[in-house]
Amino acid sequence: YLYEEFEYFKPQEYWGLAYEQSPYYMLVLRDYTLKNPKSICGQPSHQGGNPGFNSGILLVDIKKLNQHIDQLKKYLTESYYSFLVNNYLVQGKLVLGDQDFLSFLSFEHPEMFHILDCGWNRQLCEWFKKDFSDLFEVYHRCDQNVKILHGNCNTTIHVSYAN
Repeated sequence: YLYEEFEYFKPQEYWGLAYEQSPYYMLVLRDYTLKNPKSICGQPSHQGGNPGFNSGILLVDIKKLNQHIDQLKKYLTESYYSFLVNNYLVQGKLVLGDQDFLSFLSFEHPEMFHILDCGWNRQLCEWFKKDFSDLFEVYHRCDQNVKILHGNCNTTIHVSYAN
């Protein structure tokens, strides 16, 4: 059961998410990675990178957040958001709200996040498959048993996915 994942949270982990299964953040971060070629931000998790998160499934340890709210408030400010946008050179490129914020916060503070295996949020979106087929397959790879299908990008969930 998904709620059992909370048992695996480390003391400093507040949120649990699965990685984004497309090259979305690699593309959003293009300017940043050109200037920082050794960065793991936006890179595939199978290659040691942090591809960003998909917030279709989001676990939040509310009790822990409440206990540390004074520490966390500094990240929930306009100035911190501006820092992230300017540091990662993504002004005007972020459109996914909480997903973008949590992904970029994880680039700065990965210790705050528990990584759910890809089977907990098996993303079906194939928007990037046509134009970036080889790259898409690297990001979309999931070797875990599927537990939750996420029909993101208005994807129809076919019976074949459930088998």
